[in-house]
Amino acid sequence: AYDDRPEFRLSNLSLPIEVFGGRLDFAEGTGLDRQHLAGVRTGIDFGPLVSLRGFYWRGVNEDFRATQPLQSWGGEAQFNLNAGAGFTPFLVAGGAQLDFRPGYASGLDLATEPADRTALILGGGIGIPLGERLRLNVAARDY
Repeated sequence: AYDDRPEFRLSNLSLPIEVFGGRLDFAEGTGLDRQHLAGVRTGIDFGPLVSLRGFYWRGVNEDFRATQPLQSWGGEAQFNLNAGAGFTPFLVAGGAQLDFRPGYASGLDLATEPADRTALILGGGIGIPLGERLRLNVAARDY
C-alpha cells in the first residue's frame, strides 16, 4: 500500500557545543586595544551543510586567566562548502551585540567609555576533523 503521509526524521540533526578562544582587533583610530576572548557556541546542525549557532564570549587577558569588561552575544549561520570527510571550508554570517561594560576604558587612553555596538558578522574558515566527534575550526570573522 502507498502511504502519502509526510515523514519527518531527526537523524540529520545534531546539537554541538563548541568552546572557543580568539582575538578581536579593533579598527585603527578607535583607540581600542587588541582584545583576547573566550566563549561558548551551541546550536543545531541541520545536516552536514547548514548550522545555526548562538554564542557568548567574554574578554580575557593575554594568558586567559582573568576576564575583561567586554562581552558579546549573538547568532550565526554556518554554511559548509562540502559534506565529505576531511577538511571542510565554511562561510559564516550573523549578528552580535558588543557590550562594553563599566571600567573598560579605564586602562585605555579614552576620554569616555565606548558605546555598545550591534555588529554584522561575516567570515569563513576551515574545519579540521580530529576524530569522530571532535573538530578544530580555524576561522576569521569581520564584525
